[in-house]
Amino acid sequence: MKAVIDGTINLDFDDSAGAMGRLDKTSFMYWALNKPAYAQGHATRQLHIFNTLKYLYVKQVKTVEEFFGGVGMGTGIVQKLFQPESHVVYEVAEECLSHLRNQPFSDALDVRYGLAEDTMLNAPYADLYIVDMPSLNPMKLAGWMPQLDHLFGLGPTAIYLNDTSFWTRRFHKERFGKALNKPSLENTRDYVMAYSEYMFDRYGYIVWTCSIHIGASFLYVKSDKMYEPEIKSVKRDEAKMVMQIWS
Repeated sequence: MKAVIDGTINLDFDDSAGAMGRLDKTSFMYWALNKPAYAQGHATRQLHIFNTLKYLYVKQVKTVEEFFGGVGMGTGIVQKLFQPESHVVYEVAEECLSHLRNQPFSDALDVRYGLAEDTMLNAPYADLYIVDMPSLNPMKLAGWMPQLDHLFGLGPTAIYLNDTSFWTRRFHKERFGKALNKPSLENTRDYVMAYSEYMFDRYGYIVWTCSIHIGASFLYVKSDKMYEPEIKSVKRDEAKMVMQIWS
């Protein structure tokens, strides 16, 4: 399978029957090969987030630390938009590690094996942290607080965070609200604002923009006050145009 993101970012996949048969749902390679619409939506969310970051801080993103590298969709977008001087990507799935190392990325990219629990907690300063967690929601924030405390505490230009449970928000309004110090999250704006206020109170960072397609992607930037975040909903046709796939 071949995929092209934003017209110029090329990814080649091993989609042989053997490769697909040995994958499970914990690997993003499974979703890329078996659920292309999900992968297209995910890539489109990332493209929006990183285009916004480029508009805001293009000259301030020279170093990148990326956790949960997956199949390199966000990696390729960041490489194209910023040409970082240093870009470290961590992953644990062997098929993803092999895939990432075989893509036509720049020599500045350093692909490493590493558990996010450890790599996030011990990360050096970077201008941009990409935390593309495969299973994050407000109730799981507490379990990652030491890692997030460390990353936000280093004072980066921006942090990308992913919420894969966004689509379930209507079923867990009170539970998600309680985790973000709110009584209930009644709609999309409530959900995004609750995240923004929570991170602002704890770290001084706000959600500048959020992109939604099944899950939600957030761009956090440092701020001295709250602002109304931009909320973009990705449409299916747009996602199919952004990431074109050929078998």
